[in-house]
Amino acid sequence: MTDRVTAGAGPVAEQAAGPAACPPGGGDAGGRGGRGGPGGRGRARSRGRPGGRGAEAELAQVVDGIYAFVEADRTILRLFARCSADLPELAQWYYVDTRCGLLDMLAAYLHARIDAGLLRPVPDVPIAARFITETIAWSAMHRHGDPDSATLGDEDCRRTVRDLVTASFLPRGPVEG
Repeated sequence: MTDRVTAGAGPVAEQAAGPAACPPGGGDAGGRGGRGGPGGRGRARSRGRPGGRGAEAELAQVVDGIYAFVEADRTILRLFARCSADLPELAQWYYVDTRCGLLDMLAAYLHARIDAGLLRPVPDVPIAARFITETIAWSAMHRHGDPDSATLGDEDCRRTVRDLVTASFLPRGPVEG
């Protein structure tokens, strides 16, 4: 399953390094928390990326890849989650090896892009990675069982998640406080 996730995530897979298990702090690649980048403050230098593709388009590709995987495989993902309570080996594989592995790769990707000045610093990178995956999980999977969300269209959800997640990481001026 991890291979299907990373194949669709593009740039996230390029940043993957280290073990797949979440450390005690939870889902932080390389053990780094905090804002990312030197000192964790300052304005990102550019939206562009050397070689052409902008950081915005690249992050949109990451979001689209993870969204497509979760949406296409939501039934089996729900089954893994439900059966994990009774099968410790499945719980280890699903929650630690797979989900935490994705969080680690996503956090490494965010750290690298923040350090390069392509995405804005955030207060805590592992939480930012979790924000991305949980936003996608609700829209691509969990909303399907929510009667209040029956009127939400698949493509509208996908486009809105891509737009909001991408916009939340674009460079902006420093915010104090």
